[in-house]
Amino acid sequence: MKFFVSYRRRETEDADLAAFLVEGLGKRNHEVFIDTGMRTGTNWVEEIDRRISWCDFLVVLLSESSVDSEMVQGEVRRAHHRFKSQGSPRILPIRVRYFGSLDYELDSYLARIQYAAWDGGASSSTVLEHILAAAEGDEAPPGEDRSERELEDAARHLEASRDPRRPRPAVDPRAHVLSDQALPVSDPFYRARMIDSKVSVAASLPGQTLMIKAPHQMGKSSLLIRYLVACRKAGKRKVFIDFALLSDAERKDSQTFIRGIADEIVVQLNLSVPERDISSALKLTSFIQRTVLKAVQEPLVIAFDNVDQILGEPYQRDFFRLLRSWSDSRGLEEETWGRVDLALVISTEPTRLIEGGYSSPFSVATPIEPEVFELALVRSLAHDLGADLSDEDLSQLYDLTGGHPFLTRLALYRLVGPDEMSFVELLDKAAEEDGPFGDHLSAKLFRVNLVEGLREAMVHVICNRTRPADDLYHKLRSSGLVRLQDGRVVPANLLYTRFFKQLSR
Repeated sequence: MKFFVSYRRRETEDADLAAFLVEGLGKRNHEVFIDTGMRTGTNWVEEIDRRISWCDFLVVLLSESSVDSEMVQGEVRRAHHRFKSQGSPRILPIRVRYFGSLDYELDSYLARIQYAAWDGGASSSTVLEHILAAAEGDEAPPGEDRSERELEDAARHLEASRDPRRPRPAVDPRAHVLSDQALPVSDPFYRARMIDSKVSVAASLPGQTLMIKAPHQMGKSSLLIRYLVACRKAGKRKVFIDFALLSDAERKDSQTFIRGIADEIVVQLNLSVPERDISSALKLTSFIQRTVLKAVQEPLVIAFDNVDQILGEPYQRDFFRLLRSWSDSRGLEEETWGRVDLALVISTEPTRLIEGGYSSPFSVATPIEPEVFELALVRSLAHDLGADLSDEDLSQLYDLTGGHPFLTRLALYRLVGPDEMSFVELLDKAAEEDGPFGDHLSAKLFRVNLVEGLREAMVHVICNRTRPADDLYHKLRSSGLVRLQDGRVVPANLLYTRFFKQLSR
């Protein structure tokens, strides 16, 4: 059997357990891949992806630190999607002194998989035997399906148990989406921007199509959650569908895709409806109008996050035409479609999602775009987090992150968190593989290298100041790696410039 061990390299306990498992599996004549001794770069990323396709089992070590690792999340995501489409690898989770809740994405992949627990050196052999039993076909029972209430409680417990200073790689919407109440969004270090007020206004009005557009990790999903909370306060019911959680198989098949939307609507609205074949856009429209809107008397908002995930699929045009028909029907059928709002979250340019103009929902709404932080906001955030920075330090930090919300929060956390470092050290090691942003940069590179020619396009932007072909440019911009400045394409910040420039050497 072939195994891939996924873990957080910077954590000593994780690394020690990983080494023990590699040795133990090797002694039983199994092949094992672990990423020790590999330098970050093109070959490294290609090897990680190749090995995920190669292995029969992905063993993932879940510690308090690794569950927030963007790279661990990326490896699990890739393995999960491959399993859904190809039947392998199986994922074997190992809890490493951590028995708290998992975040939104990891939980969606791992919640129904039985895990083994490690709580010290003596239990290492027990964990190894658990893995060997799985390899030999003695499968552990799957995890229990959990109710929506249990999922809400898990999400709340997760937030309550974590250091609020530490930024999350992605927002966890479960408590706010699954709850039928307008729960407050609690983040003491959230910084409202001008767009927050626009979202609040949209939530209070009937028959709206809201579009939120911004690159990766700019706060789109956080803004959407605040919109949905405001909608609930305004008396609206809500459905939230995240296309990022679709497997390749679910995304490629149009009938499976449509059925999945219908299933989510039924589950999230807690409807009791007879089983029926909802496998086309026309049937979905009829189902919502004749069944859903008959059962739900309140205004309803249907929110789609990460809409870009279906860009390029054969049914893309038909699906967007479907959403546009719902929007257009508001004026004709006020009692039904007149009380349906749509919310769409995208990373790419809306024009790329418009075919035929009048047949797309993206031509009826002006996108709301979360902005980068201004320097004054960064100063306020640094003060509240307890980072003692001079005006010159703040200016250098702003150049490094470009005001990127997640990177700014992460930089400040590195200065004040449990493994705090000096500001000089943060700047010196910023672009290093094992530096303060190493996990984030590795995850970025992993995603970039899954698209042919994208890394080279980024290097050309940095070194040659040339604009890449439109398709590659839009992918770089939606990933947050580049931006437009005075009509020119430039790196989004100094951190990405330094990191990708060293890959060109």
